[in-house]
Amino acid sequence: MSRRRRSSRLRQKTPVTTTAMIGAMMMSASAATAGVRMPGGRRASVVVVVALTTAPRPPALFRRLGRGGLRASPSSSSSSSSWGEPLLPPRRLAATRTSLSSSPSRDDDNGDARVAADDTPRRLHRPLLEGRKMTLRSNSKLSLAPMMEYTDRHFRHLVRLISDRTLVYTEMVAANAVAHDAFAQPFDERSDPSHVVRLLGQGRRREGPSVLQLGGSDPDQMFVAARAVRELNLLQRRREADDGDFSTVGDVRCDYTAMNLNCGCPSPKVAGKGCFGAALMSDPRLVRRLTTSMFEGCDGTMPVSVKCRIGTDANYGFTRDGYALRDMEDEYRELRDFVEEVASGGVVTDFQVHARIAVLSRDYSPADNRKVPPLRYDHVRRLATEFPNLNVSLNGGIDTLSGVRRELETCDRLEGIMVGRGYVADPWSFATADELLYPPDNDEDDRDRASSTRVGGPGRPRNRMDVLEAYGAHADHEERRWGSRRVRRYVLRAITNLFAGEHNARRYRIALDEIVGSIRGITEEDVVAPGPPLSELIVRAASVHLSEEVLYRTPEESYEKSLFDEERAERKRNNVATTVILGGGADNDDEFEHSSSRRSSVREWQASRKEDEMNDQAMRSHESGGGAISSDTP
Repeated sequence: MSRRRRSSRLRQKTPVTTTAMIGAMMMSASAATAGVRMPGGRRASVVVVVALTTAPRPPALFRRLGRGGLRASPSSSSSSSSWGEPLLPPRRLAATRTSLSSSPSRDDDNGDARVAADDTPRRLHRPLLEGRKMTLRSNSKLSLAPMMEYTDRHFRHLVRLISDRTLVYTEMVAANAVAHDAFAQPFDERSDPSHVVRLLGQGRRREGPSVLQLGGSDPDQMFVAARAVRELNLLQRRREADDGDFSTVGDVRCDYTAMNLNCGCPSPKVAGKGCFGAALMSDPRLVRRLTTSMFEGCDGTMPVSVKCRIGTDANYGFTRDGYALRDMEDEYRELRDFVEEVASGGVVTDFQVHARIAVLSRDYSPADNRKVPPLRYDHVRRLATEFPNLNVSLNGGIDTLSGVRRELETCDRLEGIMVGRGYVADPWSFATADELLYPPDNDEDDRDRASSTRVGGPGRPRNRMDVLEAYGAHADHEERRWGSRRVRRYVLRAITNLFAGEHNARRYRIALDEIVGSIRGITEEDVVAPGPPLSELIVRAASVHLSEEVLYRTPEESYEKSLFDEERAERKRNNVATTVILGGGADNDDEFEHSSSRRSSVREWQASRKEDEMNDQAMRSHESGGGAISSDTP
């Protein structure tokens, strides 16, 4: 077999995405090969799978109409209903976009006017857009970074139990998967919503300020994906208007505050084969077109932001020694030019910037891209200062709430700080974020608003046991909705690190793993495991292995302990450095590290806290009674 024929066969066997591969297996399809320009001038071949046969129509989600685009059907029917139109091939996406954009999203066929704004031209959607922009502005000081396999709806639900004002981001959702499934996948309202709901849907509880991140490099696909978000939101609003109680309307929720374009992921699967993510930074004009398509797809009802890096190595190739010699002014100029070009479209005013370059010229994993390139915070701070009309958030290397406060104080022009793995590794350490980052002003309305969002306030969890009990309701609902085999592992994964750093936290995690393992005998995905409900198992695992002091410690006490631990760790590092400089060994430090348990750390913190409280009490007694304070006051 010739080399050319073998290469052609390999290209034909390589699908663009898993979703496209599944679609090709389920339906007869043809494949067209197209050349795509990669960073650095290289060219790669991708395969576009084009479905030619019809697929079942989703009866309660989307219906393709001639000029109305994706429309929700007025009533629910059985899953036996079928589509009347095939999946559109990529060469017709542009024509579909023209058809969809010729008229805004409309309400049901019955002329229901309860959602009045949906039947008006896009210019009349401005109040909705401005309201969402205001929500975005007022909740951006701390945001949860989008992370694949981590920031799913279960973890976002946990974050919302801990903090009302943390801006949460979804995992990256591939726009081509949404565009494909919006046309081709069935929707069974009773047990399994369409894959559009799987990709875009939220939990049962309102998520509050949240951002949906999309990934892709085709403006037409981005348009269709954004339109799917818009239509799913309209479906939710209609059902809420019809039923009043969301718990009875099929749990189809898609109510995001904004959408975000991924221009920062350095994964070889994304920025390499997929030719999007961080690879898009090499083509800011394309990024401007993509964000415009997203904005038009949602009828101008949602803000669109961009998450990016400070640059890539596409033009020079990364080496550690070479990067150390690179002109930092040139690097900042590339970042500035990228932001200026994207913002010139008039759509994007929000940028979340990871303060590292993305290494695309080498086979670096995402983990390597988080560790090898050095952080350049000055680039992001300078960008925020030179563009006061833009809202710039800093991402990268900040893992604690004290670090968030420190960076916001260092540069008051920053809109906020984005935290990723630090939040996932220890979510409870951010439980006081609402109080510390959004202190109430003198205005009475601000005080009322702050009290309503304070952790531990009315209706809010006061400790981690309360969090587990509230999360248990979510866990039980998810199991009833989807079945134990399908969701139990993901539901429990979200609370694995809730007790990070505490004594016996490892035993708690093992207990959660045993709960997951208890469903191995279940073969059907939609069956709930026999025995106690999942909520009861979760609370039992924590109660058996963790002390009451840990379970019922308040957010304020936990934050004080975290500060104490940080100071203790800093003293330890300083002692080690002093020992090494003076020529001593580190044996004493190693012995200290291995022999000092977390329990002793807690005891030290409790003793220190008790001493501070007694000193404060003595001071108050002195101020009220006028007596002298003895020098040996405990």
